[in-house]
Amino acid sequence: MRHSFKTLLILSTSIILLSACVREYFQASSVQLADWPKELGIPIINTEISTARLIDRLDDGELQVPIDADGRVSLWQTGQLFSIQANEIVSFPDTGNSLTIPGLIVLASPVRTTEQYAFNAPNGMKVEHLDLRSGEAYLRLSSAFSKPGNVRVEIPALSNGVTSYDETLAFDTSSGGVLSVTEKVVDISGYSFDFTQATPAYNRFNYDITLSMDGALPKFSDSLILEFGYRNLSFTFMDGDFGQQIVSLDEDSIFMPLFDAFGEGSVLFNDLEFEFEIINSFGFPVDIDLKLEALDVGSKNPTIWDPNGTAGSFPQPFSLDFPAYGDFGASATTILAMNRENSNINDLIGDKPKWLYHQIEATSNADSNTTLDFMTDTSGFTVNSTMKIPLSGSVQNLGLTDTADFSFDFDLSKVDRLEMRFGAENSFPMGALVEITLYDEQYKSSKVLLENFEVGAGSNAVPFSNISDPYILKLNSQDLEELPSYSFVVIEVTLDTDGDVVVKDHLFKVRAGVKIFNE
Repeated sequence: MRHSFKTLLILSTSIILLSACVREYFQASSVQLADWPKELGIPIINTEISTARLIDRLDDGELQVPIDADGRVSLWQTGQLFSIQANEIVSFPDTGNSLTIPGLIVLASPVRTTEQYAFNAPNGMKVEHLDLRSGEAYLRLSSAFSKPGNVRVEIPALSNGVTSYDETLAFDTSSGGVLSVTEKVVDISGYSFDFTQATPAYNRFNYDITLSMDGALPKFSDSLILEFGYRNLSFTFMDGDFGQQIVSLDEDSIFMPLFDAFGEGSVLFNDLEFEFEIINSFGFPVDIDLKLEALDVGSKNPTIWDPNGTAGSFPQPFSLDFPAYGDFGASATTILAMNRENSNINDLIGDKPKWLYHQIEATSNADSNTTLDFMTDTSGFTVNSTMKIPLSGSVQNLGLTDTADFSFDFDLSKVDRLEMRFGAENSFPMGALVEITLYDEQYKSSKVLLENFEVGAGSNAVPFSNISDPYILKLNSQDLEELPSYSFVVIEVTLDTDGDVVVKDHLFKVRAGVKIFNE
């Protein structure tokens, strides 16, 4: 439950690439300059990332990086949009009922009568059978009879599979206006209700009461109160006609960390797809009404999902498959795909969303289904989502920033001059501009080392292996004096492409080093 992508791979590539600079900084205070050759080149940044390495880092369960037979790479962000279980929508409140037996009706012993009890079914459901996992039934006698006796209560509809509920309570003679009170609690875990034995054949059961006196009968003015009830009920199975029940879930959100690293700029991906896998183990049809909104990074105005695309329609609401009666414990899976043909998914996902807000309304038996409904205590439905993003599309001025440690702890008093050299290789189909800036520990003082260093896409990159033609920055004496005061190097990458496909063997490198001259 609080994800531009084609580029995400490159951006994620750059994240890992740049973060690889951390702890690879140059630190050589223990080396004596007098022992060095006249020209010495020392790397301070040396990073390399490939699609394969990126896959190893990103493929973590929620994020997969599948590769097709042609080596084309996609990013799949998986997660659970929402889940609801039977015990979240079905509960049985504790309840009880009382019956007063006046002495004037006890003209003989025993006296037998049948009463009906209205079961407190959840949400207006017409329950026909109910199997209990746990629960208690209680009897309580408050007697003002002037003679002792006992009360027997039988419930034919409540059975443990062998015998029906059958309990007897004895009461004593009351005296001096003090009632004789007797109570009995029976564990009915594992019992079952069969409400079809009553009329109407749901949410009702009959109970038989037999009052027996031990000898003399009560006075006409005597009375006895019988209380019956149940509490702490939980179920394993229930069936009946559950009707059109509506469950409306509060708005919730999903954080999409894949897009969290993006700064300025825009991304548009080709062939985006949002796949929904809905697993339903309720034994009745459920219709889902889904609302989605995406909020872009740095924006306050969400993009609202429109299920009617340019060439088709995403069903809204959509109906879930469900297991047939008798397949208790089974589940049925419904898969729906949202794409650019049946929705505005490019608008919803295509510009660096950070949060995806969703609200769900579920309706049972929306088509007035008349078959017998059922659910078990493990029933529920779960909506899993997979955002599938083939890494192809377009990127305009998409920025990425990362910070690494920097240390230049040299005695530079004997150094005649120093050069910083930069180079990069990029076989990804995406050009980049790189800027490298040094900062002091408080980020107050800074020095730009490299600005608008162009790294072309594919073979247009400056090959670092061609050491005779790197980008060279010559530092003057003041620059040399300032270098030890810097603690961090900030690397900013701006990406731009008109679109292509990222494949498995793409590679991206950034290297920087210093060359010290002692003449």
